[in-house]
Amino acid sequence: MANIFFFGDSIPFGAWDDKGGWVERVKNDIHKKIISSNFSYYHHTYQLGVPGDNTTTLLKRFEQEIKPRLLGEVAKNAAIILAIGINDSQTYKDTAKGNSVQYDDFQNNLAQILRIAQKYASTIIFVGLTPVDESKIDFIPWIPDNTYRNTIIAKYNDGLKKFCKTHDLPFIDLFDEWFRSDYKKQLIDGLHPDSDGHEKIYHKVKQALEENKI
Repeated sequence: MANIFFFGDSIPFGAWDDKGGWVERVKNDIHKKIISSNFSYYHHTYQLGVPGDNTTTLLKRFEQEIKPRLLGEVAKNAAIILAIGINDSQTYKDTAKGNSVQYDDFQNNLAQILRIAQKYASTIIFVGLTPVDESKIDFIPWIPDNTYRNTIIAKYNDGLKKFCKTHDLPFIDLFDEWFRSDYKKQLIDGLHPDSDGHEKIYHKVKQALEENKI
């Protein structure tokens, strides 16, 4: 038995998807497998996405979220799936301010997140970022001073990809594949995937979990 933790922002949280998002789909698969195996296959799964989170805010809660959910497990007997970074790439409309989390700070935060994750998890997987429909997000009601730009998202996604390569970590790359497709039809508000978009991410994550024997 192992715990599986899903951390991230509003996308793994499942915002605006009436099926609960891609994490909920993965959880449902795991629960069905537990039941069909008569509990010989047994994992606890935790959806720990928080809307608005970036790597800085995730760090403030990361270890505190893990510890009370270990249920007496031996350290490192867990899997942690992280889908974080798109809010780091938020661009202030006052361009002199840069990004919500500056790129160097983003890289430093990833290193700290990894150090904590390695204390508890034998499997650590990062999920890459998705592009946005820029025509729909120049005014976002809940962050009126910020926006997103695909060139900046691509930079942070590439940084995440290189970080995973450096540390020999599985990385689920979404950005390029989505950008080459008619992805705007799969964004419900220009930023968050609709149900079809979550379904695509779910299949990618499911494949990665199977490849890592989860």
